[in-house]
Parts: sequence; structure tokens; C-alpha cells
Amino acid sequence: MTQQTEGARKRVWILTRHYPPDVGALSYRMRHLAEVLSAKYDVTVLAAQPNRYEGAEAAPAIERHEHLTIRRISSVQLLQSRGKIARLLTELLGALWMALVALRHRGQIDIAFATTPPFFYGLPGFVMRRIGRRPLVLDVRDLWLDWAQETGLLRNPLLRGAMRMVERLTMNSANQLTLATNGFRELALERFDVDPGSATVVKNGLDEVLKPASVEPARPRRPESPLQVLYAGNLGPSQNLLGIRDGIVASLDKWNALEITIVGDGAQWQELSELQHPRLHVLPHTSREELARMCAETDAFLLHLADLEVYRHTVPSKLFEYAAWQRPILCGVVGEAETICREHAPCFAFHPDDSDSFAQAVDRLCSGAPPDNEGEARAPEHEILRSSRGPVWLEVFGSIE
Repeated sequence: MTQQTEGARKRVWILTRHYPPDVGALSYRMRHLAEVLSAKYDVTVLAAQPNRYEGAEAAPAIERHEHLTIRRISSVQLLQSRGKIARLLTELLGALWMALVALRHRGQIDIAFATTPPFFYGLPGFVMRRIGRRPLVLDVRDLWLDWAQETGLLRNPLLRGAMRMVERLTMNSANQLTLATNGFRELALERFDVDPGSATVVKNGLDEVLKPASVEPARPRRPESPLQVLYAGNLGPSQNLLGIRDGIVASLDKWNALEITIVGDGAQWQELSELQHPRLHVLPHTSREELARMCAETDAFLLHLADLEVYRHTVPSKLFEYAAWQRPILCGVVGEAETICREHAPCFAFHPDDSDSFAQAVDRLCSGAPPDNEGEARAPEHEILRSSRGPVWLEVFGSIE
């Protein structure tokens, strides 16, 4: 490690594909991490230019704040295609380019931090640990390879085997692992022979900046007013709202006082937007300000993940945002996510990818039945805040100084 004068701040580099003004849970989480660490360290964020959605505008190549610098490198979509192979190649080459940039500046780095997914963005951390000889904190937010294997996305055994090897090398290279759920931690200990003392659960939770300034109870509904249900988030195969589309349409047909709004972007947006019903609204991704207004005006939220084994260990960031509004949640998740939902919000549970089960949950909600967790103890509100992660992060980084 490079020599420093006594009392000097150590230098942390955060290596990530997404960072504001790019939108999404990863961007907001990395900004919060940078702000927390900059209270003690000199922090540099090495990120790609905004690329979360098509048409994203470029951000400044370098931004400087007190004890925090953001450096952005280009991110290019290969072959003018958004197909599976083009996306994987783009991620791989983008991650390797980031690794080279970080390696070039290794003399300015005392501790490296990398986060995954995107899957290949653990590679810059691996390179900094094995070649740059810098301590590494690796953040694991999702078991992407498990999802890809379970859904059949990676059918080629050679490609799958190679990516499993990359996963193992990256996980085993880290000095410290931070993992999104208890389930992820248990799997890491089992699969990769990770030292339990180096694996810390840091849940997703809610940024203070996303927490409502004040939460008013859902407004009393007039008899002529519809019951508003809102879904806001990604619209891809992981969320798989197409898995319950028949239940959505059937519920709208049954309950004339029901209105469902879906806001977001992703691979399923077009097909969802083609569903024809006067009280179903499928809208594109919008600003956080407009989304906050919609959340304040809704009566209930919809949460859903595809019916996959991997999602028994996954807790979507959206759950914490919903819970902060203290509205009922139509809860189509299982495992750890369902447990957290029941601890923090009125919960009307249904089986993922099951239209009949979804329709039954809507029936309970619309008929005024009590939530499934009525009478169960609720967790303190501060437990859903990402701000509670700050002390954990500082402890993790402090352990490898």
C-alpha cells in the first residue's frame, strides 16, 4: 500500500457502472455510499457515463466536491443491438476498460470498492486486488448468474462455466463482502468458503432523499372515486408483470372502483402497454418528483417478482420505497422479501406469477378485508432507511485499514 503521512485520509475508489444523474437503485445507493465514506475518507467514484436508459444525456467527465471526486468514462452499446450477446460484450468490455483506468491510477488508491451486478463489474475490483494489490470490498446486490441459469438465459455450458469461474475468483478475491440479504450471505458462505467474519449483510433500504418529507394517510375515498393501485419500477423479466396480466385484467373487470397504474421502463413495457382496459394506465419512466406525487395520491402499491428460486433470497429496493408511504402492498414476493413486507406495511400477499392468487389478493383489498398481517408487530421505521447502513459501511471499511 502506498505511503501516507500520519493523519492523512485514506483514499477509497468506488468502481460502478451507474451513478447519478443515471437513475435507479444502484445509482442512489452508490451516491449514498460516497457521501457516507467522504466523511472519513477521500473518495473517488469511477463510473460510466449515464447509460441506464436510452437517450441519457452525458454528465461532466469530472466533478469535484470536498473529499469526493466523480470521474466518468464512456459507455458504448456494441453493434447497435440490445440483444443478449451485445449486452454481455458491452458489460465485459466496459468493465475491463474501467479496470484498466483504475489500474492506471492505483497509486492514488488505498481501498477499492466494486459492486455487482451488472455481473462483469466485479472484475475491476478483482483486477485491483490481484494485480493492483489493493484491499477490496465487494458488494453483492443480486445473484445474477443464478437468475440467468434458472431462466435459461445462459444455456451454453462453456459460457456458463466460464462465468461461474469469474464469479468464484471475484468473490474469493475480496477482503470484505457486503451482501444485500441474509440469504445471499448464507449462499456465499456455502459456495465460496467465505470467512464468516468477512461477510456482512447490508440491506437495500431507503435513501433519506427518497423518504417522503411527510406521509399523510391515504385519503378517504368517495364512493365515486376509484381505488388507486400503483406499480413503479423496472418492467423486465425479473419483475414479470406479464406473469399476472390475466389477473390484472380480470380484477379490473370485476371491480369497477379499481384503477391500476404501471410506471416504468424495460423489456415488458411495450407488451404491457398493449393491454386494453380503460382503468389500466401503462406510463413511461418519469421524474422522481412526479413519482413522489403519484405515490402520495395512491391507495396501495403492487410489488412482484417472477416465480424463481433465486428470488427467495432477493429483496427488491422498491419494497422499502413503498413501505415508507405506509400504504397497503399487494405483495407478490416470497422468502426474505415477503418477511420484510409483512414487518413494514399492510400486506395482501399472493403467489408470484399466479393470476388467480393475485385476483384473490385484490378481492381482499377492494372488499375492505384486513391485511394478512393484521395484528402482527411492525418493525421501527428507521429500519427501512438506508441511512442506517452508514455505520455498517464505516465498520466494514475500518476493518481493512
